[in-house]
Amino acid sequence: MHNGLILSKIKTSKEVLNVVNSIKETVEKYIKRKGCSFIVAYMDYTVLIGKYENGSFVFARNLNLDENYIQKLRIFNEEEEIYIFRDRGVLKGRYINDTDGDETDVVDACQILWGTSSEPANNGFTKIYEDRGTELYIPIKNIEIDNHKSRIAIKTRNYIGYLPTNQATYVDCRFIGFETFHQGE
Repeated sequence: MHNGLILSKIKTSKEVLNVVNSIKETVEKYIKRKGCSFIVAYMDYTVLIGKYENGSFVFARNLNLDENYIQKLRIFNEEEEIYIFRDRGVLKGRYINDTDGDETDVVDACQILWGTSSEPANNGFTKIYEDRGTELYIPIKNIEIDNHKSRIAIKTRNYIGYLPTNQATYVDCRFIGFETFHQGE
């Protein structure tokens, strides 16, 4: 994986969510994996990274997921993702499940996150940060990163579709999880 990209063929299904009245109810209805899923919430005032576990949203700092301030939200694990976004004041979205459905070509990639140093935080999180003040709290214990050797990345999956001219293009993207990305691999 020299360039960080992996092409593969998987089975996947997708459902459009025209209106999302309650994020918690939507998650309880769609997320089928037992255990922990991750959350990335783009709020009007910050980005929250956390986990959904045992019916609760958990963040490192004492912050809440206030639906009134959500711009975009992803709740994901290796098999599935709910993507919710605000469109003209209404929350809409889609659900993707990569365990069954139509055969699809995908490209998995690692997107390096801000943060060149790390330290433990509360609730099983790790704080990753830069000297200039940027910091993120990742919902994984004991992450050790070194700017020159390893960094934390968010693994993404990009779905390939075809235009009417048969040109391949990415038609959707989802988050899969976090992993340590070793530079030079």
